[in-house]
Amino acid sequence: MSEEKKALRGIKEIREGHRGQKVKQVNVVRQVHRDQRAIQVNAVRKVHREQRVKQVNAARQDHRDQRVKQVNAARQVHRDQRAIQVNVAR
Repeated sequence: MSEEKKALRGIKEIREGHRGQKVKQVNVVRQVHRDQRAIQVNAVRKVHREQRVKQVNAARQDHRDQRVKQVNAARQVHRDQRAIQVNVAR
């Protein structure tokens, strides 16, 4: 093998070595971006989940309040009717 071919092969190996570094670098950058995106997505999901939970809890509380109001009104009506009946009986 001629000296020239050996020299060319050496240059080629060096270039491939650099290419390997470049690939590693690109992979690291991709991973960093992926991690950042995952962090961002998770943060958004968390915020949305918290908003949804707040909304659902508020709706439940409203519904509960309405039911309590209705039950209390029904009890009061019943109490009044009983009082009227008792007074009439006396």
